Amino acid sequence: MLAWMYENVLREAIRVEELRTYLHGPTLTRVWPELNLPRGVRAAWEARHPRLRAAGARSATGRLVGAAAF
Repeated sequence: MLAWMYENVLREAIRVEELRTYLHGPTLTRVWPELNLPRGVRAAWEARHPRLRAAGARSATGRLVGAAAF
């Protein structure tokens, strides 16, 4: 449910106040790899916030390692 709310806010927010009201930085970083976002939205946020890019990279690396174990 949290991921769903973050996805919608990231896609639909128009004003900065909406982002400030509904998003919490540490929580966003934690759920970032799980979010289903359009490529453009993800790219824009990762370009502006390097921590999100790093969180996504860590998750992708973890998924690849886990997939290789099967």
